[in-house]
Amino acid sequence: MPSFQEAVEYLEKLEDGKVKSYKLAVKFPEYGVTTFPQLLLFLGTTPFKYDKPDDFAADSIVDWVEEAKQTPVPELTEETFEHLTQSSTGATTGDWMVMFANSKRPECMKPHLPDIGTAALRLRRRKNVA
Repeated sequence: MPSFQEAVEYLEKLEDGKVKSYKLAVKFPEYGVTTFPQLLLFLGTTPFKYDKPDDFAADSIVDWVEEAKQTPVPELTEETFEHLTQSSTGATTGDWMVMFANSKRPECMKPHLPDIGTAALRLRRRKNVA
């Protein structure tokens, strides 16, 4: 069975060495990592949680990374909300699942971000997630 390290090496080749891999033996509760093994992918500031805990085969991980790279998770603000969703005009840009949070307390949202990224990945091409 291919290993996690094989997946990292393959992705490093695809991304011209831009892939960074870290194995941490500590829990990372600010991103919801409370058990092991767990895999998070950060694309920009968006974390995606690997949701196949029984399948750490290299091919599965690589396929998941490729899908995540094609899954936008925009941050909606007061300035961008209407432009992106078109909600008040009735000419919406599709269905939206939006996580609302207090901008003055971003630490409260952090543990949920990997799950939002994972939901976006699962709903890709059917719903917009922000």
